Amino acid sequence: MQELEKRVTKTEYVLGDHADQLRELHKGLDTFEGTLGGIEKTLLQIKWIAVGALLMVALSDGTIGAKLLRFLG
Repeated sequence: MQELEKRVTKTEYVLGDHADQLRELHKGLDTFEGTLGGIEKTLLQIKWIAVGALLMVALSDGTIGAKLLRFLG
């Protein structure tokens, strides 16, 4: 009976340690998700800056710009 009690006590400690580890992992996951959200926003900004730059280059070229303005207007 005493052996069973020792095993149960050891199991309780192990389960407590695992619960602590899971809490730490969940905190890390929340931080990771926030970081990924920030990276996604930055990539979207870079994408639209590149699109705007390409439009400026296209409009500054006389032939392509004139055709594009004719198409839009």
